Amino acid sequence: KDDKEKKNIIVISPPGGIGEITATTLAREGCVVRWFVVDDDDNSNNSNNKFYLPRETWEIIKEKKGELDIAGGDASSILFPESNPNSIAENVLEWCNVNTAILSSSSAKNNVIVSCLDRGDNDDDEEEEKDRKISNAVKCVTQIACSKFPPAVKRIDIVPVPTEDGQKQQQKKFGEADWLSKTRGIFSGVRDIPTTLREAMSSSSTSGQDVNLLTLRYCNLFGSPESNIDATPFIGGPRRDPIIREEFLFRSAQLTKTKRLKKENSDPFRTSRLTIADAVSQLISSPIDVPKDITLSSLRGVESLSADEWNMQFQRLAATTGGRSTSARGSDDGVVVFEADFESVPSVPKLADWLALKWAPVVMGSYDIAGIRVGARPVYVTRTTNEDEKESVEIVWQELMNFEETVSVGKMVITVNKNGIIATRKLLQMENGASKLSANKPFPGELELVRRLADAAGQATEKGLAVKRKVEKQPRPVAVVASTATINATIQKPPSPIDFSGPKTSGAKRSSQRSRGKRTSEGDSTSNDADSSTNEE
Repeated sequence: KDDKEKKNIIVISPPGGIGEITATTLAREGCVVRWFVVDDDDNSNNSNNKFYLPRETWEIIKEKKGELDIAGGDASSILFPESNPNSIAENVLEWCNVNTAILSSSSAKNNVIVSCLDRGDNDDDEEEEKDRKISNAVKCVTQIACSKFPPAVKRIDIVPVPTEDGQKQQQKKFGEADWLSKTRGIFSGVRDIPTTLREAMSSSSTSGQDVNLLTLRYCNLFGSPESNIDATPFIGGPRRDPIIREEFLFRSAQLTKTKRLKKENSDPFRTSRLTIADAVSQLISSPIDVPKDITLSSLRGVESLSADEWNMQFQRLAATTGGRSTSARGSDDGVVVFEADFESVPSVPKLADWLALKWAPVVMGSYDIAGIRVGARPVYVTRTTNEDEKESVEIVWQELMNFEETVSVGKMVITVNKNGIIATRKLLQMENGASKLSANKPFPGELELVRRLADAAGQATEKGLAVKRKVEKQPRPVAVVASTATINATIQKPPSPIDFSGPKTSGAKRSSQRSRGKRTSEGDSTSNDADSSTNEE
């Protein structure tokens, strides 16, 4: 029964990068992971190229009763058509058929296919051709694997966030070919390649039906997998003042709906590979339905998000699905755009003052907020006091109407209470004119404010303004071994500890009394002298 309830995960990716971290993370959590690695031709022919994982990783996988099955092949052999003798298309198809037979024994909700194109930090221009070839091979294997499963099986593709000026660069790097390159591939003896990874994952055993596909997007990547020699938390080894790598300092995360970013605004948004693996794990296990296209960005925080914190973000995303303009708390509360849960807030007014006097002026003066020139924009911040021991910070959006009057059209209310921070979006009623703002869509600059507010929640715990909620760790179960035989043993008294302090301090006495000398006659003394001389000889 436990084996049927386990999650069966298929991961298809290049070696290293997001795929490796995701596969090892899921296996450490007790999932049955089958990882297909698409490697470079040069690495496949090199016998010295081996894949290493720390011993602790395998011990955790064994303890959690997980599995990590690794298979793969080189990119050129995968891209060759079946008529080519060097092609391994039959082997890939056999691998997919075997996994289909194994995974068909469990329900569709326990089967997940994950695919990504990242293979680590590699910005060398000479490697672009290899990246394109490996990406095409990953898409081919993904298409074959997805075509063996029904549409109900969950699929997760991990791709970069779209940018207005970076689409052509992504096509060049990740092999998102157009119709001309596909036509060239047909005549060059290479199999048909899907245009995008989303197209490859849209295949299923039943044609004509929409598949259960979720797109998880990332920003500028950083962080190394476990097999990398630089994956230790410290830079330069142990020191008196250690320097910690940034992927271990940015373990917190923020999930938002995907929005096309401008090239100049995409640099501040970054995503850790470790955080992506945690997000995939929570998306697989969580029953909450989130939007089908979401973006993950990393925030400052030395501790990763707990399952409850991930579910809070999933619920916030689910509340915005379907065009709902109110939150679960009622129509008067507006739309909840951010929520941070703390163990406690020692001083609610002090945290609210810090947000209004320290955090808000810096954010309002940033380029992303102050650079908004057209339409409504956040202009000023006010500090208010509410009932029930709540303090609020309001960021007001204003818009110039008919080039004559400045009107307040909306606001973000940041409420601080004893247990956390809640930010809501509210649309203000106007007497003259109509605003282009909508309560169902983010205000201009709102995504940047939410991201900065999530970062401020992490800084509040570091500054002592709030206490982070502690996650209770469950103790490891103690294995009880049942004995079928009766053992008769003699219990011996343990020896007393040895005292090395000496007889003077410990008060120990000798076992027998020491013999003393006696006064004797001359004859006896003569005989004693003779005996002593004999002993000396």
